[in-house]
Order: sequence, then structure tokens, then C-alpha cells
Amino acid sequence: MAAALTAACALAPARALPAQALDASAIGGGAATATLRAPLGATSAPEELLQLQTLLDAAGFAPGSITAKWGDNTRFAVRAFRAAQGLSPADEIDADAYARLAEAAGAREPLTSYTLTAADVRGPYRKLPAGTYAKARLDCLCYQSLLEMLGERFHVAPDVLRRLNPDVSFASAAAGTQIVVPNVARRSPAEVAPRLARMVVDRREGSLRGEDAAGRTLFWMPVSVGSPEEPSPSGRLKVVSITRDPHYHFNPRVLGDVPDSRPDAHLPPGPNSPVGVLWMQLSKAHVGIHGTAEPELVGPGMSHGCVRVTNWDARWLASVARPGLEVHFL
Repeated sequence: MAAALTAACALAPARALPAQALDASAIGGGAATATLRAPLGATSAPEELLQLQTLLDAAGFAPGSITAKWGDNTRFAVRAFRAAQGLSPADEIDADAYARLAEAAGAREPLTSYTLTAADVRGPYRKLPAGTYAKARLDCLCYQSLLEMLGERFHVAPDVLRRLNPDVSFASAAAGTQIVVPNVARRSPAEVAPRLARMVVDRREGSLRGEDAAGRTLFWMPVSVGSPEEPSPSGRLKVVSITRDPHYHFNPRVLGDVPDSRPDAHLPPGPNSPVGVLWMQLSKAHVGIHGTAEPELVGPGMSHGCVRVTNWDARWLASVARPGLEVHFL
């Protein structure tokens, strides 16, 4: 069994998106600026924002969960991409920036098709209890539904996936069903890992970026950091160890909002674990970089002093980071 972990946080419930369908036919042209209604930004249509978020994700400037809505995660991802390209600061993507973004994303179409497999449909999926101690009696904190699993696989809010596929019933979908999904395949970790010199956590912005030895940004992603009561650390730490699919130790003595008198609990691994699919231990006790069961809340939420990322960003980080890598907190 992997070592149990002792840091996570509780977040507010996610807000549902409007139910209207997204017009997949209006989303395209990842390789051509001719389709761009410049600039892309806060006032853009949902279809345009879905395209922007997908290309940012594929280029390594992740906006968190793809929501087809403008928000701080997308705004800061746009800023980070522009800065990495040497462009002037702005909260929008104009024609020049779009051409660079399309190239960085591999000149791809923002949407692609995917055919459900028998393994996709089979799961396992299970409805999870709400309480920590009830969860501790399970053998897996698995996905609760096919829709939840597909949302994480394609980095997209489940409601957006429904809106892209209005004729698909995800609750009863069979193997062989074809669906439309964001085209979010990223660069191979083998291209990034040898160049990665440090990771930098910006506590004010709520972000994590990877830098090479010259300080150039290799990737960027939103994070949730510690609250004022339980702040994330400052200064320089190092990655000590990387544990995929960790067990989680619910320890009230290190959780500021849980009475010390409550008993410990040991939760099984799974994507719905309080620390998601990854625990990256840093060189300070009970502090690490980890995943989450609530990806749509990465960014706005706060942690118990740790650094929370989406499960898909966590998996990608695990493939490029290594023990001994420096992590700078700003």
C-alpha cells in the first residue's frame, strides 16, 4: 500500500451550466485564422470560448476545466500564453496571438470525435457516500458515472459534454456510440521533462508554471492554494516523492477546520479521493501538489496549504516532474 497522505480541502458545490446545446459546427478552424472573429475574450460566444480554451489546453496553457465560459482561469492562461510568446499584456487573443496559439496547439481542429469502448461503458462506476467515514469503508473512490470519467479524460465540464452531444444519453450509452469531444491531446512529456528546471507557484494569481533553466515558460496551469488561515508556504521547496493513485489519511490534527477530537480515517485511492490521482510530496511536512475530486473548482477554491490541480494536470505533472525538482512559491 502506498503511504497515506494528510492534506486536502473541502470546496463549495459546482454551479450548473445552462442547458442549451453548443453548436459544434460553429467550432473549428484551429489551423486557420480566417475563421477567427477577433478578438477572443470576455465577450466572445460560448462556441468561441470553447475553441479558445481547448487550444490553450493543447498548447500547454491549461484553463482548468473547459467550461465554454470566460473566467479568471482562462484570463490568466491567455496572459501567460501572451507573455511566453513575447506579446504585450492583454486579456484577449487577437489575430496575431491566435495564429501563434494555433501553431503551438499543433494546428488542430478544436473538436474531434471519440467512439465509446466496452471498457468505457463498463466502468466501474459507483455512487459515493458523502461522509468521510463511509468512504473509508469502500475499496475505491471510483468515478461515479461515464459522464464524469469522460469529462476528466477530455478536460471538459460534464455539462459542456452534454451540450456538445444533445442526442446522446450518457446514462445509457452503449459501446460504439460516437461523441464529440474537445481535442486536448498535449505535447509528449518526453519533450518537456528534460528541459524542466523548476516549477513556480504564484499564490496571488493561483497558478503553477514550469520553467527551463533560462526562465522561459514551458507550461502553465491554474491551481488552488492555501487560505489566509492555512496559507501555502513561501520560498523554495523541492519535490521529495511522487505517488500516483495515493491512499489518503484523513487526519483531523493537521486539518484546521476539523476538530482534533474526530477519529482518523484511511480512504482508498481513486479519482474522487480528496487528493485525486496524485500526491507530490514537497520538502515540508503535510504539503504537496495533488489532484482533486472537483476539477471545475480549481482556481477559485482554497486548500489546507497545499497546491491543488485538476486530475488531468496532475497526471501530466507526474510525467514531467521528478524528485529533487525545485518548487518556488511566490
